[in-house]
Amino acid sequence: MRPDGSRLGANVGFGYLTDDDDDDASGGTGGDLFDALIPTWDATRNVSQNSTFTLAITANSAQTNGVVVVKVSDLDDGRGGSAITISTAALDGWTQTGWSRSGGFWTNTLTRSSVASGTTAPSFTFTSSVAGTCTISTSSTAPQTTQAIGGGQARTTVFGAAAAFEAVPALVGASLPGDFKATITCTGVAQTNGYVFMAGNFSATPVFATVSLDGWSESGWTQIDTGNVPYETDGTPEYTHYNILTRTNVPVGTTEPTWTLSLVLSSPGSPYTIRSLQIGPPTLLPHTDQATGGGASLSSAYA
Repeated sequence: MRPDGSRLGANVGFGYLTDDDDDDASGGTGGDLFDALIPTWDATRNVSQNSTFTLAITANSAQTNGVVVVKVSDLDDGRGGSAITISTAALDGWTQTGWSRSGGFWTNTLTRSSVASGTTAPSFTFTSSVAGTCTISTSSTAPQTTQAIGGGQARTTVFGAAAAFEAVPALVGASLPGDFKATITCTGVAQTNGYVFMAGNFSATPVFATVSLDGWSESGWTQIDTGNVPYETDGTPEYTHYNILTRTNVPVGTTEPTWTLSLVLSSPGSPYTIRSLQIGPPTLLPHTDQATGGGASLSSAYA
């Protein structure tokens, strides 16, 4: 019988091959795959605070001539220069051209002639001297090898205002005895491990009661033991007390821990000082992990 010519074709006798067996970039689950993603980065940072991002460059099989182009968008420093400073932290087996600035981006090209199966993790650190949004990208030029092309990824880091932290003592009413507070201000970004040293010098025995800690914790008002916290040496009244305020997570905004002060055998016109710092030694200032304030003193006389 003569064969049916319409049934002859390229696949005759080769039915065991599929489109996943040619190891090309468009292959299915059996084809070569390659990509460079950004799984680790900082979504927000303060001005002048370092930000580190790490790539995940992944190949599902041994491949050749890997290329990954990394870009970070630039910010103007207000003088026509770059507000962005960037450096390479680790290459993890890749070779780099180095960071160069052009067309509104800092660009660095990573290459590797032999790309093994698995994941490598080059990392980079950058910072900005001004507020603004930076885009980190591996997608504007697709990550690729001779065998495969990936899609890359883009992330953004927002640089906000510089972090600041301060604590200032204030009266709630017109005078003491009565209520007083610490006005604690956190600006720029939320901060961690807040610390405020409160102290008072009084010419009569003080009695304290806590009205509200407004989210803070306190050690409690304690008469100073000169073996632990030294006196201020100039004109220190007889009764000197301190209280330490702490908070693990400090939100942006103002909080006002408040206390009531009564006095034993006080007389009108006698001086007092309430302060949010210790002049030292040691010098104890309001601070968080991100910022340090100068503190302040409030001096007056009892009504």
